[in-house]
Amino acid sequence: GYCILSSLISSGTLDLPSKEIMVFFDIMKVEKDTLHTRWRKYKAATLASELLCYSEALQSLEFYLIHSLGGQKKRNTDTFKYFSELIGNFISSLLDTLKGTSGQVHHAMQQLQLSLIKAFVAIPLCAISQSCKNTFFDLCTLLLTPPQGTPLSRTSMLKKLLNELDAPLGPWYHGCDQLQDELQDFQGGLNSQQLYIQYKKGSPGTVFHYSVSIETALVDASLSLLKHLFSGLDAKQQKQFVDLVIQSMSSVKNMGRNERKKNGDTILTNASCTLISILDSLELGQKGSKQQMKIVEGILPSAKILLEEGQGHVALLRASAEIVAKVCHLGGEDLTTSVVMALCKENIASLSNDARRGFILWFGAIGRSLGGIGLSAFLNLIVGKLQQAVSSGIDLQSQAWLLHSFWLIADAAGPAFVPHVKQLLMIATQVHILAAHGASATFQTIARIANSVVGVLGPEFSPGTFAFQRSRLLIHVTTANVGSGSELEQVLHIQQLLLFAPHVA
Repeated sequence: GYCILSSLISSGTLDLPSKEIMVFFDIMKVEKDTLHTRWRKYKAATLASELLCYSEALQSLEFYLIHSLGGQKKRNTDTFKYFSELIGNFISSLLDTLKGTSGQVHHAMQQLQLSLIKAFVAIPLCAISQSCKNTFFDLCTLLLTPPQGTPLSRTSMLKKLLNELDAPLGPWYHGCDQLQDELQDFQGGLNSQQLYIQYKKGSPGTVFHYSVSIETALVDASLSLLKHLFSGLDAKQQKQFVDLVIQSMSSVKNMGRNERKKNGDTILTNASCTLISILDSLELGQKGSKQQMKIVEGILPSAKILLEEGQGHVALLRASAEIVAKVCHLGGEDLTTSVVMALCKENIASLSNDARRGFILWFGAIGRSLGGIGLSAFLNLIVGKLQQAVSSGIDLQSQAWLLHSFWLIADAAGPAFVPHVKQLLMIATQVHILAAHGASATFQTIARIANSVVGVLGPEFSPGTFAFQRSRLLIHVTTANVGSGSELEQVLHIQQLLLFAPHVA
C-alpha cells in the first residue's frame, strides 16, 4: 500500500488536501509503552515485517515532503512542523525500544533508521524543534561513533567528499574496476546519497539503489544528517562531538595488529568523512564567529593523525590534506599563517615516503583553498619549501605528488606565479624523463603543468621563449601516452591558448 502511495505521490497524480494525506501517516502515532509491549510479544519474522512497514511509510512521507511540499516551503511551514514532531516522537520511542537486535530484525531496524533519516533531512531546518534536532543528533552520534565492540561499517562517501582535482593521485583510477566505472556512468551510482528509484521526464532515473549494503547506506545517510544538523547545535554539543571523533581516531594508535587490520581503516575513513562533513556544514553557517574558530582549531590535529596512521592509504592522505585546506579556508589569516609556518619547519627528509606525499599535498591543497589573493602572502614560502623537497631527493611517485601540488598552487596564484614558472617547467621535465613508462595519471599531471603555464603567463606566452618551447614539448610528449586524462589535457591546451594566448592559438 505504501509503495503504491509513493508511486502516486512521485508521479504527481495524487491530488489530495494535506489533512487527508496526514491520515496515511497516523501509523507512527504510537505510545512508547504500547510499542514496547507489542513488540515483546512478536516473533522475529512478525517484528521485522512491522519494522519494514514503518520504513515504507516513512519513504512515502519522504516523497510527499519532497514532491508535494518542497516547492512551497514557506507556505507549508505548519505541515512541515507537524511531520517533524511526528518523526521526532516516533524515533524517541524507537531508540529505547530495540537494543541488541540481531538477524532479520536487525536488518529491518537498520532499514527503518535509514528511512527515518532520509525523511527527516527532507524537512527544512526552520520547521524542526531543537529537541527533535537533538534526538536525531543522538542517532547520528550512535551510528558514526559506535561504542567499542560494536560491528563497524565503512562509509562509501570518502571519494565524493574529496576534491576532484586530486583524483589523478588515486586510489580510484578509471579502468581499474570495470563494475565501478559502469556504475559511475549512471546517476545514483556507488557514490550517490539517493537510495531510491526516482523517474523524471527527460532525465535518467536513479539506478542500482542497492549498490551498497544497508549498513554502508546507513552510515552514508548519517553523514548527510550530520551536515544538515551540525551548524545548528550549541557550542558544547559541537565540541563534545568533535572531541569524540578525534578520540576514536587516536584509539587506532593503541590497537593491536589484528584489531587494527580489522577496524583501523574503517574508523579512520568514517572519522575523516565526518570531519570533512562538519567543515562543510560550518562553511554554510556564520563564518568568523568565535565558536566556529574553536571548532575549526579543534579539528586541525586530526589531519596529522591521518598523515601518521594513513600510511599506505592514498585516500586517507588526501583526506588529511582536504581537512587542512578547509581548516585554513575557515580559520582566517592568523590560523593559516601558523599552519604554513609550522609546515615550513618540518624536516622533509626525515619523513616516510607516504608521509612525505601527504605533507607535499598539504601545501597544494592550502594554496587551492586560499585562492589568488589569500595565497599571495604565503606563495614564496610554500614554493620554497616544495623546491626544498625536490633537492632533498624524493622517489618517483612523490615527485608526481609534488608536481600536482605545484599545479594547484600555480593555478590558484595566477600571474603572481610568474617568477616560479621556469623552475616548475624544469621539475616537470625531470619527472617526465624519469616516468617514461609511468602511470597515465602522471602524464596527465605533466600536461596540466604545461596548461597552467599558459594561464599564468597569458600574453607573455610567446613563440621563442623558454616557457613556450618547454610547454609545447611537455604537451607533445603526452600524446604518446594512451589515456583519457592525457587526451583531455591536450584538448584543454587548445582551450587555454584561445583564452589566454590567442596570438599563439
